[in-house]
Amino acid sequence: TVGMSNESAAIIHEISQPSGVESSLRYGTRKSVQDIAGALAACTDDFVIETIPFGTVARGQAEVTRDLEVFFELFPDYQFLCEGWAEAEDGSVVVWGRARMTWTGRLPGGRWLRLPRRTIDLPATAIYDVRDGKLARERFLFDMRAFCRQLGLPAALVLHQPNLGTAT
Repeated sequence: TVGMSNESAAIIHEISQPSGVESSLRYGTRKSVQDIAGALAACTDDFVIETIPFGTVARGQAEVTRDLEVFFELFPDYQFLCEGWAEAEDGSVVVWGRARMTWTGRLPGGRWLRLPRRTIDLPATAIYDVRDGKLARERFLFDMRAFCRQLGLPAALVLHQPNLGTAT
């Protein structure tokens, strides 16, 4: 930016950084192929993911990475199929679509119990806070009763499992 006005430098910075929509779609695309590093490249270092139905929160890329690793062990073919998005004036983004995945039948924590594999397909929504073109926070929402019904498990059992895979 040598020889450039502050206004010109600000415009170039704004043009060169991805929009919140671009970052959220890149993140979702990479997560849908279990590419954790690729997904987190669209996020801030202090990225926070909240999976509201599970009541869980992961803070910072290291914790989010571990949560996604656990989640992908339980649901190795997870995909989010985006059906639409909207961006607010403050840069936050909402994305909606369908979460599709196959449950391995394993419970978290290496328990000996193994249940039948199940396919899950349900509507889901992600709300992203965006900072400097990167995702700073995700809130992921879906119908927990529908999720449990498709798993073939009572919601009370799923809700009381520590480390179910806090991220999706």
